[in-house]
Amino acid sequence: MAHRSRPPGSARTAQPGHDADRALLATLARHYRRDLPGLGRGACFGSYAEVL
Repeated sequence: MAHRSRPPGSARTAQPGHDADRALLATLARHYRRDLPGLGRGACFGSYAEVL
């Protein structure tokens, strides 16, 4: 398995059938920041894994 960082801008705040909650996304973005290689610091709520 190879670990890949989550690409910026891929966070979603709504599931099908529910409205997006932009206030929730803004709150999360203020508190969950990490270094993104080549991009500086940014909001990041998780990561992807790729089975090799």
